[in-house]
Amino acid sequence: MLTKKMNKVKDFASLHRYKLLVQGSSVLVFGFGLISLLLFFAPWIIGIPEAQQELYRGKGIWFITGIIFLSCSTYFIVIIRKWVQHVTWVYKNTKPEIMKLRIEEESGSDSTAYYAILRDNNETSAGNNIWKVAVYSPSWNTRSVMNKEVTADVYFDPASKVPVVIKTAYGFLWKMAGKGSAKKVIEGRGKKGGEK
Repeated sequence: MLTKKMNKVKDFASLHRYKLLVQGSSVLVFGFGLISLLLFFAPWIIGIPEAQQELYRGKGIWFITGIIFLSCSTYFIVIIRKWVQHVTWVYKNTKPEIMKLRIEEESGSDSTAYYAILRDNNETSAGNNIWKVAVYSPSWNTRSVMNKEVTADVYFDPASKVPVVIKTAYGFLWKMAGKGSAKKVIEGRGKKGGEK
């Protein structure tokens, strides 16, 4: 019981670390955007020598770059905060469905992607609902459950009806932010569903 509680604390801490990492990166991008706008409007403020100021002041590329960087960084700062609040709310306020979970790992040249394959726990039901959910890199060792099915509590977003939080005896899995990260493979009797 104590181990499970510690795992829960560790997984939620990992989720918040991810939020801080994204927000920290976004603040750096915001800074680059601000510098670009200063180069466009007033390059002397950031110490550009007077002889070189004409190379920057009024040049459209710096204005466009600044607006893009500021917009993207602000978007990601807001989105990641809302996403963490949302998945936490779903976990605390919705009733989980018991499903079968299999974890798939796809290794690329520079990163590893993790997918949760979820299906109805009741194998005798008329047609299984199968979900393929892209999840963030787990904070726990998945090798013990790789290539085999385990039982999991799955928390669905009440609005979009997609899996958001997956709780196992080993730890949590968090659905990646974005509409295309959860895909219903089969719905009903072999009927294909689209991305949510």
